[in-house]
Amino acid sequence: MYKILIINILALIYSISLFAQEADSIRKPVLAQVSFFYPVGSNGVKSYEKSNHFSLNIIYGVNGGVKGTEVGSICNINKGNVAGVQVAGVANVNKGNSVGSIIAGISNVNTGSFAGSMIAGIVNYAGQKSGGVQVAAINMVADSLQGVQVGVVNYAKQLRGVQLGVINMASSCDDCIPIGLINIFKNGFHAIELTSGELVYANLQYKVGVDRFYNIFKVGITPFRDEMHFSYGFGIGSLFKLNDRHGFSIDLSSNAIVFDKKWDSDLNLLNKADLNYRFNISGNIAFVAGPTFNLYITKEVVDGQYGTVDIPYSLYEHQWRRGKLTGWIGFNAGISFVL
Repeated sequence: MYKILIINILALIYSISLFAQEADSIRKPVLAQVSFFYPVGSNGVKSYEKSNHFSLNIIYGVNGGVKGTEVGSICNINKGNVAGVQVAGVANVNKGNSVGSIIAGISNVNTGSFAGSMIAGIVNYAGQKSGGVQVAAINMVADSLQGVQVGVVNYAKQLRGVQLGVINMASSCDDCIPIGLINIFKNGFHAIELTSGELVYANLQYKVGVDRFYNIFKVGITPFRDEMHFSYGFGIGSLFKLNDRHGFSIDLSSNAIVFDKKWDSDLNLLNKADLNYRFNISGNIAFVAGPTFNLYITKEVVDGQYGTVDIPYSLYEHQWRRGKLTGWIGFNAGISFVL
């Protein structure tokens, strides 16, 4: 494994030195080439000046480009454009633009643009305006991306499309939807809300993402038998602006009720769907209010009864041998501070 990584690193360093040179224009593609490692191959020392319809790099190869298919056991390196299918066991490194499917076990690095799909085990990188799908643990586009990124960490300078990951980031978001745990957008939606309802008397929410899709982090306090108990939760939501003053939001969340300071207690969840009207009092402050649709599910038993919250009334109840489900419609209101 260490030998493979060393060979890959040396290949990448050598490719960078080649890319920095002033070379002749890449010639008309040849039918095929086979190389063991640069420069031991059918295209010889100047393989980086030749594009190929079919390229087979038994260890790694340095070529001028691909218009067809390229396969390498460790690394494929191209100074020019790649159009078609490129597959490497470790890495693909392309200076030019890529069109098609680029697949590698560890990383795909494209200093130009790409259109199509980039799939890697760890990292995908594109340096210029791109479109298509990136799938890897870490996906990066240094310019604009129109398409989809799926990974643990996703970044695009300008995004128009969808990001699905744990951490999603973009400097600019135009018609985008980030789906993840942490969404960081320079021109996105960031708000702190203080609300109160019939069950959770004081609720603090932090909303982060974009108008069309944001995450919600919540903490609150709720009374039960003359004592206050802590709650915390997570949710998702969407904000719809009717005009500069009016709008509405739809929030879905699940909140754990911590009874008697027992953080490892049985199932005890308050699930909420909030439909709130928003009236902008000023540019950054809004009044929010609306109905809440609640489903409380619990396995906590206190004095022979299920539940650790004071439910005002019920529209639906179902009790089984080890738990109880209760549903009702409530109301909440508060203030939203847009950051």
